[in-house]
Amino acid sequence: MPNETKDTYITGEKSLTSDQAQRLVEHTSEMYDETLLRVALGTGMRRGDLVTIKWNNIDMDERRIRYYENKKDSNHKVFIRPKLEKSLERWQSVQSTKYGGLPKHVFPAKRGDAQRDHVSPKYAYDTLQRVANDAGIIDVERIGQKWKGETLPIHALRATYVKRELDRLEQRFNSRSKAIDFVAKQINDKPSTVREHYAVPSEYELKAAFDT
Repeated sequence: MPNETKDTYITGEKSLTSDQAQRLVEHTSEMYDETLLRVALGTGMRRGDLVTIKWNNIDMDERRIRYYENKKDSNHKVFIRPKLEKSLERWQSVQSTKYGGLPKHVFPAKRGDAQRDHVSPKYAYDTLQRVANDAGIIDVERIGQKWKGETLPIHALRATYVKRELDRLEQRFNSRSKAIDFVAKQINDKPSTVREHYAVPSEYELKAAFDT
């Protein structure tokens, strides 16, 4: 009898298509969750970094977010595109009105969470599962504090960001290699990591490639 092995995957295999990413943000029920997912899709941040960004980390004029990257134990900056800038400006306006001024964090703690002043990484994960399920991207069920079914890691949004920017920059530079270098710099990873982990096609992409 063969040994049972844990299901493993390469990050790029879990990425979303453009249509799925659009459906994801369209199925959010509140602006908080929509902005959270838009920032994840528009920066490729890991969830531990995503939930801790502060308003004073964001330079709207330069369209740049500076933040502390936990995994690398270093400060990093990522440039954002105009569409995400507009989403953040709308969210900034809503928060200023709600709190009578901007809170410290872009995603402040939800009501009832007395342990921190920003939202938890688990909230980001749970939000992704709930919204992706509502959008028909995955089929999961929440039982207590856990999810039953094939869940979607937050890292899938990082891979989605990488692939979208690779395609866009490859067209701009007419060079796949240059696009990889630029994206690697944006996400603070090695070009080899981009090629071997994030650029790997997903099942959806493979199916689409061989449909005709």
